[in-house]
Amino acid sequence: MDIPLHPAVSTEIARGREFLDRIRNARRNVEGLQVTVPCPDGDNEIVFGGDGMVVSATFTEDVFSRYPGDKLSELLLAMSEEGFIQVSTKVTAEVASVLEQQ
Repeated sequence: MDIPLHPAVSTEIARGREFLDRIRNARRNVEGLQVTVPCPDGDNEIVFGGDGMVVSATFTEDVFSRYPGDKLSELLLAMSEEGFIQVSTKVTAEVASVLEQQ
């Protein structure tokens, strides 16, 4: 014999399921997130995934001659910082959208 749930319990169970669905959706969005950071010259780029890791990078063959020594490390650091900021902002917005709907 099934004992029926109190309506308040049923409502909370439904809210919990909806919350878990929003979390799953946000996780999929973060996993599929890609942020492209172009080089100031416009012909080089780094693509970051939702986890902040580099997914791909495209650089011209003359990047080493255009950015000798420390200039290249400064360029890559600046591009990485920008990528991290953009990924962090987008992931934070995903999390906030889940929490706002509670």
